[in-house]
Amino acid sequence: MGFCTTASTALSHLWSEQSGIGSAVPQAIVKLGPAFGAALLGTVLTRVYTAHVDVAGLPPSAAVAVKTSVFGGVAVAHQVGSLPLLTSVRGEFVAGINRGLRLTAGIAVLAIVLWLGFLPSRRHDANPVASNIKH
Repeated sequence: MGFCTTASTALSHLWSEQSGIGSAVPQAIVKLGPAFGAALLGTVLTRVYTAHVDVAGLPPSAAVAVKTSVFGGVAVAHQVGSLPLLTSVRGEFVAGINRGLRLTAGIAVLAIVLWLGFLPSRRHDANPVASNIKH
């Protein structure tokens, strides 16, 4: 909803010669936004998971498998029969998602603040019909 309003406001301020460029920019944002968002969330999730998953006491090859992917971590935990490792893998995966969602919420709040700060202000009368009546 905010994107449509912002795009409409931006396009309404362009001259007709610039409308092609003006309509291309929102289209590029629509196409690239999800890819950048997924890359950002994936990066945050991976960093949190690999930094905090507990691989103490595992052989080096098993530790690499655990740190490489969550599926590898679950497989190694089942293979060695380690409930603490399984708990660590699952917990750090959820912590990574949590951190990514918090980052996303922060970006959304920042976007709203910027949107409100740069949105053109319009002065509205409390009762427009009454203000047009001449006495």
